[in-house]
Amino acid sequence: MNRENNVDLVAEWEAGRRATPVPNSAFGNLYEEILALILPRMVFKRKMDSKGRVDLLPPVPHWTEILRSCRDFLSKPVRWEPFAMYTGQISEQLFAIGVTRLLNERFAERFTHFTAEELDRLLLVLEKIVSARGSQMPKALEKEESALLQRAIDVAGELEVSGDRAWRLDTFTKKGS
Repeated sequence: MNRENNVDLVAEWEAGRRATPVPNSAFGNLYEEILALILPRMVFKRKMDSKGRVDLLPPVPHWTEILRSCRDFLSKPVRWEPFAMYTGQISEQLFAIGVTRLLNERFAERFTHFTAEELDRLLLVLEKIVSARGSQMPKALEKEESALLQRAIDVAGELEVSGDRAWRLDTFTKKGS
């Protein structure tokens, strides 16, 4: 309940009238793991703002029926794609360091030849190179990481990635190549 305007924010989200921040908890990983098994079945889209905050868009219609009838949360888990709708100043960027690692869904079609595992690894690589450049402490990439980064540069090199500031992805190539 939002005490300032006496609005039940959860009820508003459940009814599909507003987005809500991704929940977090003092209970740690178990809580997050349980939510990761449930939420992707009822909320297909997330959005990230320029401060790196991630919101869940309203749930799909009839989401309560989906959850009520689901018997395979563990045997057939549904996972979110590693994409979110970027808003505000980051809306044209491919990647921005935030609360969680996500690519901008606007450019998802460029990554159709990447497997889910490759996209997960790419997010780690992007975070690594952006953080290193931002701190001015270069980090060497493993051979597989370099190859994955090069594939991303091949399909989206002109796009920006950001941490404290933004850089074109294609500026992360090796010197002299």
